[in-house]
Amino acid sequence: IMPYADSLFKQAAIEWLIAPNQPIQAFEHPKFKEMIDIAAQATNGVKILGRKATQAEIIQMFKTHLTKLKEKLN
Repeated sequence: IMPYADSLFKQAAIEWLIAPNQPIQAFEHPKFKEMIDIAAQATNGVKILGRKATQAEIIQMFKTHLTKLKEKLN
């Protein structure tokens, strides 16, 4: 893990923006800022989920959201 430096973060952020063709506005999105704030608190780097784990997490979040919605509507 490299020590933090503003210049390294700026470079990594811009490369992240360019590589998957993210819109520039992605930097301004509140969820992006929230993610960065959370990651900034990590002391040993961050673990990024793989594709299948991410897919499973999204499905679980969706199911949880549906369950809560059903409870509210009943």
